Amino acid sequence: MHKLIVADRRLGGADALKVRKDRAQAAFLIEALAETRPEDLAEAYHAAVDAGPACRKGIAASLKRMPATEKLLQTLL
Repeated sequence: MHKLIVADRRLGGADALKVRKDRAQAAFLIEALAETRPEDLAEAYHAAVDAGPACRKGIAASLKRMPATEKLLQTLL
């Protein structure tokens, strides 16, 4: 969840590469955890969105740009 939040907080320009890297890492981790530890992934998601509106916004904004990852995550929730 941290990678999704960080990706949304980075500005464009020089950080554009880091944004893509953050999202790619988040997608990889979510896919791996969905297979091996789905309960832990769901718990991490709920803890992150419960942390406050800034975290919810960052996660939602990043997942909008990652429809396959968003769909996979939603199947676990």
